[in-house]
Amino acid sequence: MKSRFITLVLCLWLAGTLSAVAGEQSNPAGKFSIWVPDGWVLKMEGKRLVGHNPADTVQIVVGPLKDPDADLVDEDVTDFVDDEIDAMKVTSDTPTKQAGRNARAIEGTGEDDDEDVTFRAIAIDPSEKDPVIVALVYAEDPPWSRPEFQQTVARILKSFKPL
Repeated sequence: MKSRFITLVLCLWLAGTLSAVAGEQSNPAGKFSIWVPDGWVLKMEGKRLVGHNPADTVQIVVGPLKDPDADLVDEDVTDFVDDEIDAMKVTSDTPTKQAGRNARAIEGTGEDDDEDVTFRAIAIDPSEKDPVIVALVYAEDPPWSRPEFQQTVARILKSFKPL
């Protein structure tokens, strides 16, 4: 009986490990999950996930807003992006739905380390009691203009959901 329990626990642990290898990252403290391509360098910084692709040409930052009372329409959402990108300009800001919840899709340009970058972000309001969470992806051009890269960015942002 004890060996069956140990086997079950081991199988469950391996299943969790395999899903992490497949690219889905969860942060219970930040209350979100998101898919990231294999090989990306990622680290959890408290409630935030930060990282980059292997070539360090694409950056990702995911986490809750600092102000837990902020709403999707507040400038706190664009401030999340502005904290990462200098000279940020929003070119598109659209209300949407994601994971069955109200969301806000933002696109624009800016600078990172004196290089021009383009970004896309999605902000989701998980519930009245939880803070808005944001996923931001940004990169220089190239790779930003490549169609296969745009597909990867779309997949990353589409996978973003609250826990």
